[in-house]
Amino acid sequence: MARPLIRLPALLILGAGLTLPAFTAELCGCGPDFPDDMFVSRGHPDRLDRFDRGELGVLLPTYWRAHLLIAYRYLSGRPLTAEERASLPRSWSSSPGGTRADPLDLWRQARLQVPGAVDVRL
Repeated sequence: MARPLIRLPALLILGAGLTLPAFTAELCGCGPDFPDDMFVSRGHPDRLDRFDRGELGVLLPTYWRAHLLIAYRYLSGRPLTAEERASLPRSWSSSPGGTRADPLDLWRQARLQVPGAVDVRL
């Protein structure tokens, strides 16, 4: 008669051990759209304005070549001059929390500088 009482807790533990992974398998820590953790940008530094001034931080080999070239200049002892920093694209100088210019708006503004061009709305 003691045997059925021993099997019941063992079956409950076994049942919980088999069903618990089914409930936790689909839980995502960073949202449903991200297959990997997204703590840093893989293509460019997080603070581009600081990066352009030489505060490189941790360099990733996945950065775009332009950013790696800037890092190479600073690491080789030849930092960017004020003129070179001023010639960088404006979107590089914005922080992650700042607003970036819409490429379509930039194109429309450049197009309006052409004599006889009319404004195009897409």
